[in-house]
Amino acid sequence: MTPASASGAGGVGAAGVNRLGFRLLDVLGAEPPPRNVLLSPCSLAFGLAIAGNGAAGRTREELVSALGVEGLAEREVNRRFRDLRVEVEQPGPRIEVDLANAVWGPPGVAFNAEFLQRVQEFYAAEARTLDAPGPAAAELVNRWASQRTKGRITRLVHPDDLGAGPSCILTDASYFKGPWAVPFDPRATRTGPFTLPDGRRKDVQMMSRSWRYPYLETDEFQAVALDFAGGNLTMFVLLPRNGTALDTSRLEAWLPRLQSAQVALTLPRFSVTCELNLVRPLAGLGLGGIFQPGADFSRMGLTGAFISALRHTTRIDVTGACCSPRRWSWTARFSWPSRTGAAACSFSWAGSASPSRRRDEGRIACGIGDDGSAGTASNVVMRQ
Repeated sequence: MTPASASGAGGVGAAGVNRLGFRLLDVLGAEPPPRNVLLSPCSLAFGLAIAGNGAAGRTREELVSALGVEGLAEREVNRRFRDLRVEVEQPGPRIEVDLANAVWGPPGVAFNAEFLQRVQEFYAAEARTLDAPGPAAAELVNRWASQRTKGRITRLVHPDDLGAGPSCILTDASYFKGPWAVPFDPRATRTGPFTLPDGRRKDVQMMSRSWRYPYLETDEFQAVALDFAGGNLTMFVLLPRNGTALDTSRLEAWLPRLQSAQVALTLPRFSVTCELNLVRPLAGLGLGGIFQPGADFSRMGLTGAFISALRHTTRIDVTGACCSPRRWSWTARFSWPSRTGAAACSFSWAGSASPSRRRDEGRIACGIGDDGSAGTASNVVMRQ
């Protein structure tokens, strides 16, 4: 739900952030077995950009390429991410948004002063200290994520992530809650069938409303746009035809084609939490070097460090009154091989509701709710 007006050349802006998210979503969606996949491209992009500020050489080139900002000076990239962050944080008076970043280091590990200055100036990142390794450190980071996501995400770091020696961690947490511009009437919510990938059906609470929505129907999918109050943010829901795999690279071309139409909209109320380890998926997108000994994060002050874990946790709650992706988070862990020797809203549904069409109305059914909130968090763990 990156603002459509978000500006920026290269990959910095709504289009570039969404492009990263859809590339990753395609990789995750292809992994068996079928499952719900939920991620926050905006949260992830901020985290990778912070890591890029501490990277050098080939490592920095990989991060720059993944973010799609080749050819831009670092300060310009940072400035545009700052502008995007400010715009995301100011969506309208009735919408709650909180973006938080932090850099964590154990006692005795000093981050490069210029790195800290850049991430504090452009990403409003806090600098914090992990006083103890293992479960105590994980509890400290998880408590921070819970506070910044208003309790939506309570586990961002696993104790095992921090159990093999000193770790430095970069974290990002986001919270969003926005009321729908046109709420669903709770009296119209009924139990209805939702079809799972194996053909089985599950009864869920289905919200319904007949209204004029921006709508598009093709041979491949049905799409509808639900505005949040204030008009600056919109949720787009795409329902593929049975057996159709959507080419997400065409999204930017599809969205302007939506036209106002009377739509009988049926969406399930739902709450989904998705915890992802993004090391292997991101390596498949050209970021393999940052997860290997030999990565160069010297501009962060971590000589010989590489990322040993990158976790991304997202939760979304959709009800008739609002959408609340309760938290987004990502964590990356940087590791030092000399000590260990070892190496955080796009979503995909593992299920569907059957669409139908009648005369001048489009009918679309899929998984959204009458009230919504969301949160995401990411965690990058680094070791030497």
